[in-house]
Amino acid sequence: MDPGALLMLRSARGLRSFLYVDVDPCDLKGFEVLEIYHPSMSDGFVNSVMVARKLTDRLIKYEWCTGTRSLNSLKKIRQVMIP
Repeated sequence: MDPGALLMLRSARGLRSFLYVDVDPCDLKGFEVLEIYHPSMSDGFVNSVMVARKLTDRLIKYEWCTGTRSLNSLKKIRQVMIP
């Protein structure tokens, strides 16, 4: 996958994870998570959606995860340039 390319994943959370794969943002090594959408019971969507961007070789991703999967509490992953 080329650096800068976008990746869209279908995921699930809660009881829906019995039917679909539950993807944790911490599992996406080498990607910057841009957006996570978890549907409510009333909006008609079944799957969660995650959009991520492939990092370039010059970026390092410090992986520290909060263990939560909601967008409001998801901490941004720090990126620094390699000197």
